[in-house]
Amino acid sequence: MQQDPPNELRQPQQDRQQDPQLLDQQQQETEPPVLPEGGSGTQDNGDALQPPIEEPEDINTGLHLVWGSGSGPSRKVMMALYEKGFPFQGQLVSFDNKDTQRAEWISRLNPRKQVPFLVDNGLVVTQSHAILLYLEDVHKEAQPLLPSVDNMELRTKVLARMFEADDVIVRRMQEVLAKASAKGSSAAAQLEGALADFFAELDIWEDHLAKNASAYVGGWLVGSQITLADIALFPLVSTCVERFALDLTKKHARLHAWHSQVSVRPSARNSRPPHWDEKEPKVVPFRSKQ
Repeated sequence: MQQDPPNELRQPQQDRQQDPQLLDQQQQETEPPVLPEGGSGTQDNGDALQPPIEEPEDINTGLHLVWGSGSGPSRKVMMALYEKGFPFQGQLVSFDNKDTQRAEWISRLNPRKQVPFLVDNGLVVTQSHAILLYLEDVHKEAQPLLPSVDNMELRTKVLARMFEADDVIVRRMQEVLAKASAKGSSAAAQLEGALADFFAELDIWEDHLAKNASAYVGGWLVGSQITLADIALFPLVSTCVERFALDLTKKHARLHAWHSQVSVRPSARNSRPPHWDEKEPKVVPFRSKQ
């Protein structure tokens, strides 16, 4: 059973970061941080910085997730925690306030100064995919999101889709957002090319859903229930749909249905970036381009 969100997901926050020039952070934990709202916390809101977030006194007791609003990797880890029904404490950092750069305890626990990272009774786990696999391996009593080795065909598909989402579709999104912000006489043509590549990538995911639907019910990416494959892809698609005006209804009906069914799950609702309701994105690349 999925639990209610922690207080910082229910209550208004003072530490909401601004939307960056390109994308609500989807891969802040990658190098280089070409997508904004990065773990480096490098954007400047023009205001005087406040003291950075303080280290929780009980950081080494229980399960703590240090996360950022708009960070896709943070959202997928949070979704997994909710799906598995784990009680956890969330520590929301402010990218505007450069918490990841300025808080000593963050650099001590994660020298890369990036979020998300997990602290499980003193054990620090960094990198979102490592966290997801750690939760599957260590907390086997909870709802599984990765098929066991007894079903290696489904297991390998889930793992492949996880990395496929972070590798290919993120790259296509990067290209679209970079071209949408570009200037010059060739900018429009370059954006059209990037959009064509992005929609071709969506075609592949539409086909993934169709092939899975031929063998399993439920409308999921792999098998007949939600898995890490769905959790890895959802923050990316959700950002494009909710923030950048991507319309899936015209040519990607299965993706649209999939996005809709994931969106209503408590794990998706409780992990929705809180700053989305407060600030509009500066770039909306899919508007009038579909």
